[in-house]
Amino acid sequence: MPRVARETAHHHSPTGEDAGEVDSKEIQMSERRQVAPTEDPVCGMTVKPDEARAKGLTETFDGTEYSFCGKGCLLEFRDAPDTYLDPAYAPSM
Repeated sequence: MPRVARETAHHHSPTGEDAGEVDSKEIQMSERRQVAPTEDPVCGMTVKPDEARAKGLTETFDGTEYSFCGKGCLLEFRDAPDTYLDPAYAPSM
């Protein structure tokens, strides 16, 4: 049976010490844009998470809950969450 290579990378600490192997999912998560709990990740509007949750305007992706200003932004995010979490993405209305 052929062996399948596991996608891994070595990370080094600022002191140059080997921090060990990290799989690709962990690398991707560390490269995500930081979104405040009160920020709609699609348009950048300020939202109140409790109100968004009550209206069904939240989505949990990879263990993080995101809140949205409206259904349009929620649906956009559901279709392509990685687009809106990319560090190069700049939210706009």
